[in-house]
Amino acid sequence: MNHRSADVPRPDLAADRAASNASYGEIVCCLSEILRKTLTAYVAGVRDSVTIDRWASDVELPPAEASSRLRRTYVIALTLCSSDAPSVFQAWFTGLNPEFDDRSPIRLGAEGGEAEAKVVFGAARLFCAVG
Repeated sequence: MNHRSADVPRPDLAADRAASNASYGEIVCCLSEILRKTLTAYVAGVRDSVTIDRWASDVELPPAEASSRLRRTYVIALTLCSSDAPSVFQAWFTGLNPEFDDRSPIRLGAEGGEAEAKVVFGAARLFCAVG
């Protein structure tokens, strides 16, 4: 899933474009690979990985709120994976972050709304730019 490219000056824009063209199955499969099913379920706001399996196989579409959270997380994953390994994204996304009062980006993304999502996007862009 490493989408490294020195030719892409704005990996966040390229990631947004890729996310817009991806099916929910592709998004869920990718996030399940990087974050594992349990954390992907947490991001989506569901309790079990069976639901994640159904979404990954395109048997069922996620509801609107889950779709939004998954797509946002996918954009962040693609953005960070454009310059680092998926394990770096996982560590950054699940680790405590002093910019968020020692909360993790995954928690803000899963439990917050659009305002928190913008803050997480900003932090991801900064991390991508300066490491």
